[in-house]
Amino acid sequence: MIETIEVKISNEHEETPASRLILDFEIAYAKFDIPGMMKLMSEDCVLEVIGADFINGRANVETYINQTEGLDLFYIHLKNIIVEKNHGVCWGSYKTKEGLRFAFSDIFTFQESSEGLLLSRISSYIIQSST
Repeated sequence: MIETIEVKISNEHEETPASRLILDFEIAYAKFDIPGMMKLMSEDCVLEVIGADFINGRANVETYINQTEGLDLFYIHLKNIIVEKNHGVCWGSYKTKEGLRFAFSDIFTFQESSEGLLLSRISSYIIQSST
């Protein structure tokens, strides 16, 4: 897990439980904090990496993420977070210590549970970029 990472947030989004959930998830992802990500997901969550993978269930998502090599990120720029009812979206970019740059857009579905508000679905678009 990466301990220190610079986070920049461009928009002044309304602070709600759902927008906080998105922010917490994006920061946990950037730090490759797998336990931090898992506690934000419902038991029956779905992770879809557009054009690559589709994973059902928190245990399977955790296994999938553990098998990936976390990027050694040092900077993440969250350009916008928008929440409407039980859906949200966040887009931005990040940079690795090796100089690679990526742009992303994550689409979220929320679910109320006995544990509180959780992510039930994440659809993620990620591309390598030059700027």
